[in-house]
This record gives sequence, C-alpha cells and structure tokens, in this order.
Amino acid sequence: MTMKLIGHAFITKGRIDFSREDNPWAFSRIDAGMKESQRDRIMVDPKQAPLELRSAPVNNGETPSWMKEMEEVLKTADSIVLQYKSGVLRFRRATHLAGVNKEFVTLGNQDEFDHYAEEHWKQLRYLYAVRRMGAFCFDINTLISHRQPHSEQTKRLEFPTRLDSTHSNGELNISFDSSGYNATVEIVEWRGSVKEGEVGRYAPNNCHIDMTVHNVGQPFTFLHENRKEFHNHSYTFNGNNVRDQFKRLVKRRLAGG
Repeated sequence: MTMKLIGHAFITKGRIDFSREDNPWAFSRIDAGMKESQRDRIMVDPKQAPLELRSAPVNNGETPSWMKEMEEVLKTADSIVLQYKSGVLRFRRATHLAGVNKEFVTLGNQDEFDHYAEEHWKQLRYLYAVRRMGAFCFDINTLISHRQPHSEQTKRLEFPTRLDSTHSNGELNISFDSSGYNATVEIVEWRGSVKEGEVGRYAPNNCHIDMTVHNVGQPFTFLHENRKEFHNHSYTFNGNNVRDQFKRLVKRRLAGG
C-alpha cells in the first residue's frame, strides 16, 4: 500500500492542511500511540509518503496561485514538518539540503514564521535591503546574525517587517517601511544614505535587531547558511540569485537528479 499524503491549500491565510478523511493511514499511526509531545513536530519523508495538493473546498473552485509550485517544493524536500492541530495535520516547514551548512527553508504559515523568528531572528547584527523605486519601502536581501554565541550587552531594536507581494515583479518579498508608524528613528536616519533602486547595509552600532514578520498569506522559501568561518548565520531572501538556485534544485530533483 502506497502511503500518500493529500493536502488542501487554502487561499485564506495560505495554509496547507492534511485531513483525516483523505489520509486515514497517517492518523491511524497518530492514534496508535503518538505522544502529545510529539504531535507538535511530526517529521515526514516525502520519499516514503509522496504528497499531492488540492485546492480546499472553501476556495469555491479557485486554486491558490502558489499551489502547484508548493506541491513541487514538498515533493522534493529532504524533510517536512507537520503539526497535529485542530483535528488536521498542518504544514509547518520543509527543508532542502543545498550543500555543506546550507539549506533552503520553506515556512508554511504565520505561526511558523513567528516560531522561526523567535528562534533565529532576535539577535541580528545587520542586514542588506534594496530601496524600491519611488517609495520609502525596502525589500530585504540578506540578514546576518551576531557572532555565535553572542554575549555583548547591546540595545534591542524592534524590527517589524511583512511578507509583501505588491512588488512590481510580482514575487514575494520580506519588506519594511522607512516612514510611518512602524519606522524607527534609526531607520528614518539610515534611509537617507540609500538611493532608490540601490542596496543599503543597515548595521546600527551597539545594537541587535529583533525581527518579526507579519501578514503571512502563503508559504515562503529562503536560504539559510551556517557560516562557521564567521561564527554567524545568514538568511537570504532575495539577491545573489537565491530564487534561481532553489528553482534549479527543485527542477533537478523532480527530474530524478
């Protein structure tokens, strides 16, 4: 018997759920004795349980624009993490290994972004971001953490961002504003040093950036590198052809390479 996982993609909130009705074999294993402590992080190997995504019935016949691409992402992942929540298995995270100390991480929903940020984006040293043409909005290319472990006493800077799909090229970005309610004094001052269309380096002195991401409405993939030679971590969202690298990796794996 083939252990296939069938998931439903929701336009609202962008989540992916695997129901008991479509996946009775998976829920039988959970019911057979999985501890409560294990249900929050259920590891799946897509080589052992191939995945298929369908548009959720509540979408009224409309298919999420990102569903086909996400199905390919899930099919080719090295590992997938699901969470048993509200009677369904909810997609949390997928990982594609991409070399020594490199991995592509796909986060599935707002809760998972919150969890990942709490774990990894509270001690950031600096970031690179491109200023949009004709706007006070920046799209983040790369985050760099403090040296690990970080023991200095530095000032905490709250740094709210959002998952933004309004860019002219139609692709998702993690973005922040340099004006308005969410813009800090430090960001407003830094903004003047970056011309429209150019990349700026934001590295406030004696500070650590505590970043959060809001408005998550669909899964999002980025590159994480454990830069052991620098004793820190980098997280690349755009730039350095990171999107093309990931697309090539997925395509190669779909072809059996």
